[in-house]
Amino acid sequence: MSCISHNPTHTAPSTINRELDTLKAMLKKAEDWHYLRKNPASGVSKFFNPIRPPKFLKAEECYLLLEACKKSKTKCLHPFVATALYAGLRKDELFHLEWSDIDMERGVLKIANKDGWHTKSKKGRDVPMPRSLREILKKHPAHLDSLSVFYNSDGTRFHDIRKSFNRAVKIAGLDHITFHSLRHTYASLLVMQGKDLPTIQLLLGHSDIKSTMRYTHLAPDHLHQAVEDFTFDPS
Repeated sequence: MSCISHNPTHTAPSTINRELDTLKAMLKKAEDWHYLRKNPASGVSKFFNPIRPPKFLKAEECYLLLEACKKSKTKCLHPFVATALYAGLRKDELFHLEWSDIDMERGVLKIANKDGWHTKSKKGRDVPMPRSLREILKKHPAHLDSLSVFYNSDGTRFHDIRKSFNRAVKIAGLDHITFHSLRHTYASLLVMQGKDLPTIQLLLGHSDIKSTMRYTHLAPDHLHQAVEDFTFDPS
């Protein structure tokens, strides 16, 4: 049995595929517990979901966005976005970043599991901070009533920055991006600078290097150089 190709709800194929994976797992468990003779979803195929190149910003666009963030009424927006661009953190990792996670002496951000929250891979990692980011965070004041690096005016941690971020994006003239584009930007620029994929995988916290491989098309010169001297000629 295969999945019908028509999608009357216009739901994203990736969303349908995730729900299908969940349904298959539930029915497989029912099969294992002998509530079902056979998993009826085992032969259902997923929707075709072509991998699209990730959208990312050019260096000059990053500058325009950061300048727009400086003008925001949301005081933490600029350091929040700067940390996303300079360290490639996921939005949820930024929301849960605390001052104790910042090691200025070593120049790293410690992405660590916390009570009631864990990273996507459930593993911690250290992310080196470029000099520019260290300077931004040194100037960013802590809130007297908050452990969070990025906080609201009452000291509660950030949990939603869509309105202020979208406003800054519009001011910068970059309507084509989302917040996750900042993480893509970090990875994309590293690839274009010739950094190897295993290193980028560690920096991003990808559990599977397949997630990192989506950026390989950005480094054609690097790939050509890798095979330039390849030969079977013994001379």
